[in-house]
Amino acid sequence: MNKSFKWHVFWRLVVLTFLIILVNRQFAQHLLQGQLQQASIQTMGHALRGCSSLTTDEKEFIRCSKNLNLGMMISSEMDFYVLCNASLATTPTNANRVALCTQANAPSLTWRTDKSGLERAELVKDQVKWQLVQLPGASPHTKLLMQQSHMDQYMDEVWALRDRNLFYVLPSIILLLTLMSLYMVRVLLAPIRKIELAVSELDSKSLNQPIGIPTPFKEFRTFIAVFEDFRQRLEESFIKARRFASDASHELRTPLAILRGNSEQLISTLHKGSPEQVRASRMNEEIDRLIEITEKLLMLSRADANSIVEDNTDVDVSALLVELIDEADTLQTQVGVSGDIQANVVCWGDRTLLRQLILNLYSNALNYNVADGWVHIRLSAQDGNFSLVIENPSAHIPKDLSQRAFERFYRGDDSHTRQVDGIGLGLSLCAEIAKLHHGTLSLEVTADDKVCVEFQAPLKRGTATL
Repeated sequence: MNKSFKWHVFWRLVVLTFLIILVNRQFAQHLLQGQLQQASIQTMGHALRGCSSLTTDEKEFIRCSKNLNLGMMISSEMDFYVLCNASLATTPTNANRVALCTQANAPSLTWRTDKSGLERAELVKDQVKWQLVQLPGASPHTKLLMQQSHMDQYMDEVWALRDRNLFYVLPSIILLLTLMSLYMVRVLLAPIRKIELAVSELDSKSLNQPIGIPTPFKEFRTFIAVFEDFRQRLEESFIKARRFASDASHELRTPLAILRGNSEQLISTLHKGSPEQVRASRMNEEIDRLIEITEKLLMLSRADANSIVEDNTDVDVSALLVELIDEADTLQTQVGVSGDIQANVVCWGDRTLLRQLILNLYSNALNYNVADGWVHIRLSAQDGNFSLVIENPSAHIPKDLSQRAFERFYRGDDSHTRQVDGIGLGLSLCAEIAKLHHGTLSLEVTADDKVCVEFQAPLKRGTATL
């Protein structure tokens, strides 16, 4: 089973979008980690600048720092600030603090100045990493320290908050992603649908018309150009085929007429019932058959070229069918013909062509019938349309009859043994006549081996919908 291109594109857009979101999250986490650490360093520098008068009292310094950054999440880090200056470093209340501040004031410590002019450094004491900050030009013994682990903890809290919010907005993301994917699929398929619609309207009679699809995107211009070239070459092939059939039919009409006249003259000169006259009569029948083929091929070629000239008038279809049923007994005796004909069904069309259609359908019903069979004809009109149905039983019906009945040179007799006289052009011609009258012709084989052919057309052109 073929896959849907629309869903094929849709699911790949969904997967790619989720992949992009995942990769973006990883990159953002990597980049934001450095940015958050820089923000913490800048906050420490801001605290040193804003609370420089309180560096001798660590608690007051921390309180002042929090007031400077009131309402910010990063203010929770300030509880872990360690302030080192001359007075605090010499206070023997905490040996670890004294050792840490002593190491922070070591001359061997490497300091670097960032873009804001803040001096920063790093040290490791007892396998614990510390970040150090001091103001340029300040006392060399006034420094602000914080453990790296507290900065990392703050960053973990930020990521946890982001993931929690992402979980809440995930349904909205999925919905928007689905709508975006469907929209993109629609945009991608829109030019293809235009091409499909234009191509579906082409047939053998409209190949001379360019498909006329605007190509706003350059990627489709080559495709349209290739198709236009193919359409032109296909049109030329159809023209040559129609011209050959028409020319051949025209050229054959005169010699066939001469042969027919000579064969009839020959028949009249031979002894009645003699073997020679029988052979001449059979030859005359084959000439008639060739004449019929050439006439139908000529009409079909004209139909293909839209060059059939119609002589339209009001046609009493009911009268044509009643006349056909009345003459049925004189035409043949083996098949019973019955009818259910609605009176006064008058349509606008070519009387000669409609009569030919009816006769062809009726002739097929007689030829492809069963012994002591029947033909039933129904005619009805409703809502501006009329329907003609011819039904008959048949035997040895090909399985593909319903699909191929209107193909040219297709015959129900697969072996072409000529047990039934026919050339396989009658139904094709009927289909062309139906199109000329804006109608449809269909053939259906029922379960009980009945063949039902229906012709539907409007009573007046352009006033009804089939």
